[in-house]
Amino acid sequence: MVALTSEGLFPLELLREMVARQRHRGPDDEGYLVLPRPDALREAPQPRFLSAEELASWSEPARLGFGHCRLAIQDPLHARQPMANENGEVWLNYNGEVYNFPELRRQLVPRHSFRTHSDTEVIIHLYEEMGPAALGELNGIFALALLDVARGSLWLARDPMGVKPLYYAEARGFLLFASEVKGLLATGLVRPELDEEALELFLTFRYVPSPRTLFRGVNKLAPGELLEIRLSPSGGQARLGKPTTFRRPDSLQPEPRPEGEVVEELRRLLPEAVTRQLIADVPVGLFLSGGVDSASLAALVARCGGGRRHSFTVLFEQSSSASDAEGAREVARLFGTEHHTVSIGPGYFREHWSEVVRHLDEPLGTSSALATYAVAHLASQYVKVSLSGQGADELWGGYWRYLGEKYGSWYRLLPRWVRAGLVPEIVGRFQSVGQLARGLKALAIEEEDRRLAEVLAIFSARERCRLLGCEQSTAGASVLAPHRERYRGLAGGTKLCYLDTRLWMPDDLLMVCDKMAMAASVEMRVPFLDLTLVEAAERARADLRVRGLRRKYLLRRAMKPYLPARFRQRPKRDFQLPVAEWFRGPLAGFLGETLLRTSGFCASRLDRDFIGQMLAEHRRKVRPWTLQLYSLLALESWHQEFFERSPSAWSG
Repeated sequence: MVALTSEGLFPLELLREMVARQRHRGPDDEGYLVLPRPDALREAPQPRFLSAEELASWSEPARLGFGHCRLAIQDPLHARQPMANENGEVWLNYNGEVYNFPELRRQLVPRHSFRTHSDTEVIIHLYEEMGPAALGELNGIFALALLDVARGSLWLARDPMGVKPLYYAEARGFLLFASEVKGLLATGLVRPELDEEALELFLTFRYVPSPRTLFRGVNKLAPGELLEIRLSPSGGQARLGKPTTFRRPDSLQPEPRPEGEVVEELRRLLPEAVTRQLIADVPVGLFLSGGVDSASLAALVARCGGGRRHSFTVLFEQSSSASDAEGAREVARLFGTEHHTVSIGPGYFREHWSEVVRHLDEPLGTSSALATYAVAHLASQYVKVSLSGQGADELWGGYWRYLGEKYGSWYRLLPRWVRAGLVPEIVGRFQSVGQLARGLKALAIEEEDRRLAEVLAIFSARERCRLLGCEQSTAGASVLAPHRERYRGLAGGTKLCYLDTRLWMPDDLLMVCDKMAMAASVEMRVPFLDLTLVEAAERARADLRVRGLRRKYLLRRAMKPYLPARFRQRPKRDFQLPVAEWFRGPLAGFLGETLLRTSGFCASRLDRDFIGQMLAEHRRKVRPWTLQLYSLLALESWHQEFFERSPSAWSG
């Protein structure tokens, strides 16, 4: 999905280049909308749909254009995009799926004429009745642009959980937007330039939170945001408004309901959510990691019926740790899926790393990217849509840090002089477990915003200052500040659940899911982030998400009728690479050469000696720097890919 608008005219070749750079997201069809420039000698021109062939021969000047490359999932033969309403006054350019579109369609049928059976047309007619408020009725994943010709408005929106990305930029009198940064760069109007302030954000969180990116001048919509662009009737400069939210405010006050009632509600909602997300006119498979989340998903899919489905997992080579692949095979046998496995090792990493970096657009410090990329390419041989268990940990309290925040208040009740002596002693004993050591240090911080920011950070404030050569680093707390009023009233670890679902998940984990799957022309769906389940999780009492030391307590209990106990008690499994081991062994040379390259970005812009220290301590097992080194490798490789390549590699 791409588009651009201008105060003047633009060559349509720019639109074609934007689409070409993102064709992996939709290889099945291609379509364009062109809005000619107003002419005083004629009535206001109307938008026109053009096929790729028609665009090639179109010669009339244009002030606005949409481009769409389609992955055909609903009504593959008829639902071409960009799509218009009956009179051509409302046009939609849309990437994603609306899962409740059948119910919405039934409500709209008496008052509208439908030409397709797609969710795209439902959004258009719902907008005709409700305006931009229609977006609040959608339960789905989407990034969209909607043109209202009569109103003179172009609306951009990103789904409430941020599953689908949407980038935009202003450059040289143009407004541009696209599903990927590569689409913007393809025009040559946006040039790769580093946002220095965003660099500190990346070194804090291992990603750059919305609305910023590491590309200066390129922004991304935050989850649940709506942006209006006002078009001048005379064809002059378009005006970019300020993003607003389109969903009702988060209902975060837990309800004091009996545990049994909450469990029964969840047992009803889980199958309903999975059933909704299985709707497609093409085959739907699922990713299996062998952990409780994907096993739960497999159980729910089996309960929903629909015949035997394909499942996919990854096996890591040259790793001494227990493989998740056997656990995934066991789940597949239990629920009767046709199971497929792809094996990857250090050689695959070296061969495909640059492709992964290119498809991600932004540096992301989540090492599951390469495995997701490999599994998605395997899945593309069998399905167009796959389900993922992403989101269960963040919503239902699956991470250890939620326990730390829950019980950390007890520790902070101790006198300061006790903590001053106790924390260094405890941390000293756990230097070989880096994240635990970091968490213990953060527990002692009394000021809540700063403590939560340090819990979420990959480098401490002191380490960031050393890397950047600055006196202080407060980027983390500034990102949390806009969310303060919403998380302040939450109990214990649910503060971090809230922040993870609003920050880390949409701008890191879900970015990885979407872009790695779309690189293989596969749509990734995340049933645990169905809005009915999100709302149920955030209505649940904190002690139901984390009970004592039991994480995801409520989810595990709700799955009792559907999943045997041996699977419900399984630890977390995902597609995280065994990079701690690979960085000490087969990838040690590659890592060191890349990060310490004298002319490289990290070695010249950050503290090279500190990077060398991290490499040495990790290799000798003095201290694990796995997450930090992986994030720096992602940063360095991103800079090589987008800044050191010839500009012609990105512009058409």
